[in-house]
Amino acid sequence: MNSLFDPLRERAATLKPARTAVVYPLSQASLGAAYEAADAGYIEPVLVGRMRR
Repeated sequence: MNSLFDPLRERAATLKPARTAVVYPLSQASLGAAYEAADAGYIEPVLVGRMRR
């Protein structure tokens, strides 16, 4: 499937992952997005927040 984001994804694939702070990811959506971005090689996530909830 082609999308408007394909050129951006192709460019990002040539770069090393950006170290990215994921601050206090409490929702499944925010943690899932960080996981997917890391899995795709776009980011190196650094989780910021309390160890226990």
